[in-house]
Amino acid sequence: MICFLIYSNQICVKVFDTMLKALTYGGEAPLDLQWDAVSTLPPAPENVKEQLEKVLKLWKPFRDHIEDFLTTEDMIKEKEKAVKSHREWMEKLETVLSNGTFDIETDPQKCGFGIFYKSMVPPPDVKEIWEKIGNIHEELHRMGSEILRSVGNGDREKAQKFWEEAKRMSEDLMSALNEFEERCKEVMEKSS
Repeated sequence: MICFLIYSNQICVKVFDTMLKALTYGGEAPLDLQWDAVSTLPPAPENVKEQLEKVLKLWKPFRDHIEDFLTTEDMIKEKEKAVKSHREWMEKLETVLSNGTFDIETDPQKCGFGIFYKSMVPPPDVKEIWEKIGNIHEELHRMGSEILRSVGNGDREKAQKFWEEAKRMSEDLMSALNEFEERCKEVMEKSS
């Protein structure tokens, strides 16, 4: 069965994988699980590199089979948490309009839904809808930034127009997520 890696496990896997490659060959590596900070590492000295390449060879088969222990049902449960996080984000965005409170994450990679999105690896059967979800989500955050900018500039009318567009996009996102869940269920039925 084609399975998903769920939120927390995949983040750990991705961080470890990226860190190990950066330690071995050089490159950017996260300094925390949220990827809030990264550091550029130099390539390892040759004798250390040889040892790290042994670790890489041991790690790859393990990494490739982690998803065997997780199910698409887990993915659907995580999706529900992400939907809740998105709804809370939309409520905060609306609060920006009503009272000018600027307590909202505009980086689509750092909000609760964004962390969920970037941590998931969909099977090929649902990759297209998954990418659509990501595009809508990024556009929503762009819209959020426009609302903040408009409110900050005192242009409530413009902010309201962006809010109406954001609400429409949010509905599109929810619709795409529901389609995604249905397609996940179809994948589960095919593989059982």
